[in-house]
Amino acid sequence: MTTQTTNSRVLSEPSSQFDDAIKTSFLGIRDGKCVYSGMFEKNWRVGDVPHGGYVASCVLNAFRQYFEKRPQTDPVSLNIFFLSKNIIAEFIIEVWSVKDSKKGYALAYAALRQKKIPSQIPIISIDDYNPSDYSEQRIHAITTFGDYATENGLTLLTEPTVPPSRSAFTLKDFSIGNAGLGPLIVWQPDLSYFSTEITPGKPIANHSIAFADGRKPDVWSLPYFADMFYPPPALLGRDTLGGDMWFPTMQMEVQFKSVPVGRDMVCAFKSRHIINGRFDVDGELWDEEGTLVATTRHQCLIVPWSRNSSIPARL
Repeated sequence: MTTQTTNSRVLSEPSSQFDDAIKTSFLGIRDGKCVYSGMFEKNWRVGDVPHGGYVASCVLNAFRQYFEKRPQTDPVSLNIFFLSKNIIAEFIIEVWSVKDSKKGYALAYAALRQKKIPSQIPIISIDDYNPSDYSEQRIHAITTFGDYATENGLTLLTEPTVPPSRSAFTLKDFSIGNAGLGPLIVWQPDLSYFSTEITPGKPIANHSIAFADGRKPDVWSLPYFADMFYPPPALLGRDTLGGDMWFPTMQMEVQFKSVPVGRDMVCAFKSRHIINGRFDVDGELWDEEGTLVATTRHQCLIVPWSRNSSIPARL
């Protein structure tokens, strides 16, 4: 594996649909916390709920701005905890330091909050921000930032995983749960793990994925790609699951390994344990050159689709 040391802070391309959708604006500082505002876009959703990986990338974008003038340039890890269902509306992200460092790794914490009565107009000034108005705690997150260019030491893959073969992939429409984000991606899954009318599938989701508008993957989009998959248990089929289900994420972690190169990603996700309606997902992401760029782990639930939307799911 070749380690990429490119500074992740550099944005080499014009703004895309994804960049516009994850945009957060710095408002100022309140009670020692940096405050950012944003708006969840309706196209980036599953059913009636903003897609979890999209939400995670919104949070990472606030962290990116927080670290812009600090020695640390690059995300090393991101842990997201989903406290309640996000609403397609405006939001506030508060960010504050957990650990500062002049040369080593630094940690920061974030809390994403929304109003009890959702608003479709983001605030534009810190003077307009009243914390008591944003009573709905949606996300808590913690991140570690470092500097890829200064990292050095042993690189050894003790149990290297081979990326899934592209020859097994088939171009399909991503239509799970009336996902509004289907037209925004080019998705090619391995259909051999999908259920059929007579045979249950396997909880393994392998695919290639890219932005439909040609935007190249970078570290800021990795949380999105790390959560952009058919939930592996969904591939078992409706008969095994007992109907149409929603698979909300309780928590997710992304560990950043390298800066992606190329136009698409190859990803492998697997659920090994489904216990009491709660399951885990382990994932690995490779860039176009076959370099491992991220690993991820999720804890999710299996609940009736009606918990998400009154509109029937499409799987």
